[in-house]
Parts: sequence; structure tokens; C-alpha cells
Amino acid sequence: MSWRNAQRLLSLAGLCLLLAACGFQPLYGRGAGAVNAADLDTVQLPVISEREGQILRNYLQESFNPDGRRRETRYLLDINLVRSSENLGVRRDGTATRVNLTLTAFLTLRTAGDGKEVFKGRALSTASYNILEQRFATVASEQDAIRRAARTLANNIATRVAVVLKSRKDKV
Repeated sequence: MSWRNAQRLLSLAGLCLLLAACGFQPLYGRGAGAVNAADLDTVQLPVISEREGQILRNYLQESFNPDGRRRETRYLLDINLVRSSENLGVRRDGTATRVNLTLTAFLTLRTAGDGKEVFKGRALSTASYNILEQRFATVASEQDAIRRAARTLANNIATRVAVVLKSRKDKV
């Protein structure tokens, strides 16, 4: 083993010791207080209006309940989804060539039994798309941007809910 490899190995071991000493715990996993799929599946997802909401709910369903089995509902998640667009890349004639699409989700997590608010927050995701000469190409580009923004938003929401559930597990 060369000196350089030995240094890297020692640095890695030192980093692992520092992480263990600081109280680092993985969010997902099998350790005490970790959040698993069964915990996320206790959250009932809402029906969200509009096509963006349907796409977001499908991505959330993949994250919260990947095996498709329902467990006892302990939490209710309310999502109010707002879509906004901002024109970018404006030509001299005033027509836009690029759009920033933003999906903003206002979240409220409540306990199923008494409706007590556990978490309230906001998550957002932005994706861009081009406005092209052909209308069909522009529509396809916009739909792709909606899917990308919804996937990012779903990942953000799933992480936030997992953190809340973990903090509640740690208190118990």
C-alpha cells in the first residue's frame, strides 16, 4: 500500500469517527428512530386538483407507498398546489422564448385521530422550458417541465415529511 493510499484510508477513518461523534443518524434505514416505508405509508395523501396535482400525487404515492399496501392511517397530508409561470428570454418583438414554471405546494400534516397540526410548510420547484415555433413541440416541452418540477417537489415533500416523522419517533 502506498503512502498516498494510507493517507486516504486514515482520512476516511477520521471522517467516519467525526460523523459518529457528532450524532449523525441516517434519516432512512434500520437504526433506532429511522424512518422506513411503513412509517411513510401511515400518511394519507390528498387528491390534488389539476393535471399537475395528479402527477405530483402519483410521484408522492411512489415515495410513500412503493409496495402498494395500505397500512393504518395515522397522518393526513393536505397540499394546496399553485402553478405560476415567468417569461424569460424575451425577443425584441416582445414574444418570450423561454419560461420558468414554478410549482409551489403549501403543506399541512395533521394527525388522523384529532386533526392536530403537526407540521406546516411550503415547498417549491422550478423547471424551465422553451417556447418553440411548433405548437406541439412547445406543449411537449411544457409537459416535460411539469413532470420534472413535480418529481423534484415530490422528493422535497417526502423528505420533509420523513424528517417530521423521525422527530416525532425520537420524542416517543
